Amino acid sequence: MTASEIASRVLSGQPRNSLQQQQESRRARGVVGKLDAVAELAPTAELTPKAQTRLNIEVAAFRAAYPQVIFEGEDGVKNKTRIAVWMKARNAAFTFTNLVQCINDIVTGIIFDPGIIGLGKYNTNRMSGDTAVRSMPSQDFDRLLKPYAGNVAKQTDAMTSEEYKRAHPEAWEDLNAPVLAMEKRYVEDAVQKFLIVCPSYIPTDSNRAAILKFVKDADMVVNQASLMLAFDELTKAGKMAANESVSVKVGSTTRTDFNG
Repeated sequence: MTASEIASRVLSGQPRNSLQQQQESRRARGVVGKLDAVAELAPTAELTPKAQTRLNIEVAAFRAAYPQVIFEGEDGVKNKTRIAVWMKARNAAFTFTNLVQCINDIVTGIIFDPGIIGLGKYNTNRMSGDTAVRSMPSQDFDRLLKPYAGNVAKQTDAMTSEEYKRAHPEAWEDLNAPVLAMEKRYVEDAVQKFLIVCPSYIPTDSNRAAILKFVKDADMVVNQASLMLAFDELTKAGKMAANESVSVKVGSTTRTDFNG
């Protein structure tokens, strides 16, 4: 958006919102400071063995610091081509500093892998800079254009299905929701049945914690049988008090009347 377009929109009663301002600012990112001038690494220079070694070092350093910039596959070819065009237009040397400035300058034309630097919440390992400009909050966008010092995530294409599930748990939330709801209903039903058959259990936070700890330590699932076993063992061991105020025996089942 040009300055005149912005002015026209504001004067016509259509002020920019904060998101629009962020997008305009991101698209206007330009080269900061002076470009490195290394003659042997300029696009027009002869690539001698010494220059090739230096070039490899510079590019390797950039790729290590910016793993989110894709250099492999079809998207990698597109990125390298755009970078080369930018460098050639300025006769700029292929140095680490110039590569960083290039990415900032042509961010909308670069393809990124946000997941590799911990931004897996976007559920993609391919995102164009233009999409990032339009959709990412400032904190994530700035992170996308900064050197990454953390552990690089394994490339999605190289992950097993289990590794992908662990790396992207958010991708399974919709599938897990019905299962989690069913498990919750199952546990709630087990607790209600336990309270019916064990009325002498005193419902307190400490007793609840003790019973669940017993079940967990015994590597059992939470169900009516495991809760009853935990209650019996804890009361026998004197680690949990039971309400023995009034007992009524009906057949072979004992019930406690809490109403006195």
